[in-house]
Amino acid sequence: MDASVAAKIRESHPLVSKNPIVSMSLAQEFIKATAWWHTHSSGSPVRAPGHARKIYRSVHGWSIDFGANSFLIEKAIKRSCIEVDKFIASMEQGENPEIDDLKKRIMLHIRGAVSNYDNNEYEVYYPVDGSDMMFGAQSIDVNDGLQFILRKTGIGPIAIPN
Repeated sequence: MDASVAAKIRESHPLVSKNPIVSMSLAQEFIKATAWWHTHSSGSPVRAPGHARKIYRSVHGWSIDFGANSFLIEKAIKRSCIEVDKFIASMEQGENPEIDDLKKRIMLHIRGAVSNYDNNEYEVYYPVDGSDMMFGAQSIDVNDGLQFILRKTGIGPIAIPN
């Protein structure tokens, strides 16, 4: 990607910034795209878009509770978008950052956006089972989260091979 493509992405995607704004509707979209229910009566995991109705404003921004843990939606989105902003800035400066490194960092930002019952963020990345961050019978799929961020920031066509 050259600098002109990077500039076009930045111009057309306001989430690509040093301080992205995360609305309630964006937080709901994220949960609809990433939440799963693993003990569904069908016997297979199913998407759980209804969880988006459980989002609330916490000291961490938009959040959703899963038992004693909270997934910090706003922090996951903001940190990921800031990471994309850094990637785009590198491209604008003529550097050639690795897209795979960006993807790994985004997934780590998603895994890092979890707090405990005391509202303290964990000091380690939340574990994954496959690509799921399991919270009892519910999960957030980090691959789904990655794809969501890539789409919403406009970097998807560059990052997702055809």
